[in-house]
Amino acid sequence: EVARMIEQLATVISTGSSQRSAWRAVAGSLPEGELAELARAVAAGADPRRAGPSRLAGTEMIGSLSAALTVCERTGAPTAGVLQNLADALRDLHDASLARRTAFAGPRSTARILLVLPLAGLALGMLLGGDPLRLLISTPIGNLLAAVGAAATVIGWWWMRRLIRRADPPASRQVDPSVLLELIAGALESGLPLARAVAAVAEALDAG
Repeated sequence: EVARMIEQLATVISTGSSQRSAWRAVAGSLPEGELAELARAVAAGADPRRAGPSRLAGTEMIGSLSAALTVCERTGAPTAGVLQNLADALRDLHDASLARRTAFAGPRSTARILLVLPLAGLALGMLLGGDPLRLLISTPIGNLLAAVGAAATVIGWWWMRRLIRRADPPASRQVDPSVLLELIAGALESGLPLARAVAAVAEALDAG
């Protein structure tokens, strides 16, 4: 939704409208909600990073948008083009995130099943007429087996969770490298040399 809003903003700006007029037009086209509130606040002159609901303020996407607008203002880069490229980059990040969630749905389900298996084994033993729970509680060997089993289960859960988090890290508030490169490319389109383009993007990000 944020990428779609940025794309709409780029389209309106490409017609020659000022940024505030473009934000007002976008706010009028959005359904009522957080993004419409954000667009109205920015149209009134607020910084996108601090405008709108707190759930949006400070997020990577809004931070990237604010940085892109700042870079265009300071360097003269074509705002419509930079915003369109930013929208494409954010959409690609969203698609990649969905693909990772789909790919890791199986391993996550497997980890949950493995956590339940020890309890299922105890229940099955009791259904077959045994008393495994009493064995685990009332005998030294049972206590040792229970401790080893619990430790192995916890370690297995922790290891699986660690592997999944490393492969599919949680969302960060830092600007993604692909978005960062799009911002630098936008600054380069204004005619700045590479060093000054990178410095302009760094200053825009630090401004938040």
